[in-house]
Amino acid sequence: VKEIQEEFSREQEIVVVSTGQRQSAASDLSKRLKDFQALNDANSKK
Repeated sequence: VKEIQEEFSREQEIVVVSTGQRQSAASDLSKRLKDFQALNDANSKK
């Protein structure tokens, strides 16, 4: 039983890390998209 609990605990840690990485990647992508849109807006006004 203890081995199963330890394995479950390790799997939960992996899920937390991968979720954090996905959120970070999504946040980075969102920021890059906003920067790109701002650049396009600036170029279209020229």
